[in-house]
Amino acid sequence: MKVLHIFPLLLLLLNAAAQTDDLEKGQNMKHTSAAVTCLRVPNDYLTHRCPPENGETLVFDTAKQLTAAGAWCGETDFSLHFTFGWNGQGLCFFFDVKDSDVVNEKEKNVDLWMQDSVELFLAAPKGRQFGNDMLAFERLQLILSPPDPAGKIRSFTLYDSAYGPDIPFRASGERTDDGYRIRLLIPHHAFGNYDLPREKLFRMQISCNDYDRRDGDVLPPRKVTLGHAVQPSASAEDYPLFRLCRDQADNPNPSLATRWSPQLPRLSEGDTLRIRPELPEFLDRAHLSIQDLSGQEVQRIEIFPTTEVLEVKHISKLDSVGLRFLFTGYAGGHARGTVERSGVQIAGLLRKIGAVRWSELSPWRTAEYLKLISAIEFLRLAATPGSLNSNRLADATDECEARLAILEDRPLPSDLPEKYRCLELQRNFSAQLNIAFSRGGRPNERIFSAISLPWGNLPCINAERYSCDSVTEAEKLIEELTAYCTAFPAPEIAGAERVYAGRGHLLSDGLRSDMEPARLLSFYASSRPRHVFRMTPEEAFHHPVDAVIVMPDAPESMKKQLLDFASKRGLPLIPFAEKNRFRHSLIAGTPDYPEIAWFWHSRNGVPNDFLIVRRSTEVIRCGFDNRELGKCFIEFILAGKPLTRETAAHFAQLRGAAMPQPRPEDTVAASKLRTGDVHTHTIFSDGQSTPAGLLAEAPAAGLDFLVISDHDEVTGALRLQQNLRQSRCGLWVFAGQEITMTPRYHLNVYPISHRIDDRFSWKSIRKQADVAGAVVQLNHPMTYGTGFSELWYGDISRAGLDAIERRTEYLEKWRRTADGKVPAVTGSTDTHQGIFGYYSATVVLTDNFSSEALAEAIRAGRAAMIDPFLPELACGDPVICRAVTAALLDPASPERFASRLKAALKNFDAIGLIRNSETIPAPYPPTSPRPQESFNLEERNNMKLR
Repeated sequence: MKVLHIFPLLLLLLNAAAQTDDLEKGQNMKHTSAAVTCLRVPNDYLTHRCPPENGETLVFDTAKQLTAAGAWCGETDFSLHFTFGWNGQGLCFFFDVKDSDVVNEKEKNVDLWMQDSVELFLAAPKGRQFGNDMLAFERLQLILSPPDPAGKIRSFTLYDSAYGPDIPFRASGERTDDGYRIRLLIPHHAFGNYDLPREKLFRMQISCNDYDRRDGDVLPPRKVTLGHAVQPSASAEDYPLFRLCRDQADNPNPSLATRWSPQLPRLSEGDTLRIRPELPEFLDRAHLSIQDLSGQEVQRIEIFPTTEVLEVKHISKLDSVGLRFLFTGYAGGHARGTVERSGVQIAGLLRKIGAVRWSELSPWRTAEYLKLISAIEFLRLAATPGSLNSNRLADATDECEARLAILEDRPLPSDLPEKYRCLELQRNFSAQLNIAFSRGGRPNERIFSAISLPWGNLPCINAERYSCDSVTEAEKLIEELTAYCTAFPAPEIAGAERVYAGRGHLLSDGLRSDMEPARLLSFYASSRPRHVFRMTPEEAFHHPVDAVIVMPDAPESMKKQLLDFASKRGLPLIPFAEKNRFRHSLIAGTPDYPEIAWFWHSRNGVPNDFLIVRRSTEVIRCGFDNRELGKCFIEFILAGKPLTRETAAHFAQLRGAAMPQPRPEDTVAASKLRTGDVHTHTIFSDGQSTPAGLLAEAPAAGLDFLVISDHDEVTGALRLQQNLRQSRCGLWVFAGQEITMTPRYHLNVYPISHRIDDRFSWKSIRKQADVAGAVVQLNHPMTYGTGFSELWYGDISRAGLDAIERRTEYLEKWRRTADGKVPAVTGSTDTHQGIFGYYSATVVLTDNFSSEALAEAIRAGRAAMIDPFLPELACGDPVICRAVTAALLDPASPERFASRLKAALKNFDAIGLIRNSETIPAPYPPTSPRPQESFNLEERNNMKLR
């Protein structure tokens, strides 16, 4: 048995993971990057109590390999020998754990990771998926408890961080005198259509957790992982790549990566890059070739055994953001192999940003330079270990390269991915256009582009653009987007290969606990398995339905309504297990879980018309209630020609002409409108953008202000405000706090200057908001909490709320029947993606804008929601809705917004903003736990994933 001490190998594994970006698929690879050898082991592996002789074993037994090593008492306290291999049955793993105090007393399997446990993460190579049509996933996670004294092992499975059925596996184990052992086999068929024996490639990460009774409530426990990754669940693309081999010679490209791992930073912000080559003893010398992404060498440096540190100077003069580092080693006068590493440098970008004279720029070029700052922040996050964006380094690099080329009036790089070609639409910057690329990095998160056209500070029209890997995938996406829609005749669209027009709802995700079976039905589409869309019977009965289902917990009143509906339509009553035999089914009661794992609600509460087109592998979705505007905007995107001021004005006129026409006095009000997003997230909670990066996205989308409302925290927003003062930036940003009381409700309190104490009751939160002069807003009503259900379906004026986000279906009813003041309707993105130009925004009417003016306007009801996807662009105060029309029809609206933007950036220190921006939030003081009556901690742990 070959035993390798793990710590030198950690660098090898990280290097192998870093070299896989250009990986081709399966056995048809023309070029393969280095991969860790996974050797074949005997088929009777599970019957032996010792690891197989020819498996690869990694040893974890030093303090520097552990997290929380300060509480570690040595090898006998906690250490691991991990052996891996494969055979004709599947992947084989052997965990030999020394543990002086074996503890796992968690009642729920989902909580096994909190104490002694083993976690195995298996992921497909980049661009591939495991599974089948019913359940496709990039990554699976298996959590195993130590064997109990009788040898029983408990388990829990996650697919792309979502619950699902247990994977098929075989495991055995036993307690030992000094710990425990686990033998595990994951059969090849567990990966579905991905044929692992033929494809040979997979990614893997492990986490072995150690919890002792002396630790009390400390979490997370001590752990070891491959590559010393603190959060192995964060990014599958950072996992080391493994290759199934029959022997060491079977690996087509082990290269020197198995024996040499030079050290260099993933990101260089300064003008000098320091590299530690750590030349191994078996090499006489080496050289380093630094190349740009086109393969052109920009510098070559010799490396000798005495070289401890290489200093690469004048990085800022390199034109390329992305760099390749090729280390070639020599022994006995012959080249022995090459190690490839990748990295990025932003010193050149910072130098160019620092040279910008903001007061001399045209307004829309100014907005695009801010977008470049946002892309730089995205790049900094992607280069941060453990970041949710860490699998997006190549995308962040490409975006920076593309935006800089457009700003410098250069052609886009020829090797740029197709999705960035749409930046050509804004070349010359003669009119407002916002093109944003989502920052998402979570597993299975769909990446998209938002293309939106503001007229001044008012969103006029927007579209979502998806770049798929194949036409088949694009068609599957259209099936998903239209699963709950009703089609109607579609127009001809120049340049489109497929056009779909239909009516349906924009969707917002929710929880199983939001079901409310006494009020809502579930709409199931067989084309979108494991998902349901919840709606009221009044709405559901307007949809085409083929069958009905009654679950055991269905209330009698809802059961009767559904069966009466089925009788009138002549629909069959079927068992839940037969739902996939029919295209659409309505379900009364709570669907079986985890067979149904995603629960959707309507985002706005009202349906709207969609236009969806496909050109090759590109899919675009746009609102279509305004027929001519939707058709013209999609044809403009497909044409790919730069936007002109005349075309932008035409779009604004089409939008304004279809709205209630303004009165003479509304023209004056139009100049006093301020538009912003009142519900956003950053890395200070569960967002995927820095606060500075998020703010830099806002002006291009026509936003005057931003409320950063991280979950239960205001630190990020307050630090950004300080950063803005130091960098002399006059853009408006306010601190908010999303009080997250799942499963009761999410409340947004803003603008505030300190954290609201959310440990107390709703009345206490209301009182604190009043003292602060803040707004209390119900976020995404009826999703992630149903604490206001009785009032939502009754008289919302009794709730004591100042605003309700996005949902408008009962607005007119409340206005007619409410006993008191109806809350204002606000719009937002609730962005976790770090961009704007999709979803809705809030517009307020105020003479002199400030934090106080924003709060006073919303409390007084001088607010409205704007959403270009809805039948009516603006929804809320009728005075503001008419003022919105007046502003869209006013040719001077863009210039008013441009003037405010120029004044805000007159003395802007952009480099200072970036330098002071945090990519790893500094820790903030912990708060006391909420009492049980106002926050069900156990249920939140069940509902929210790690």
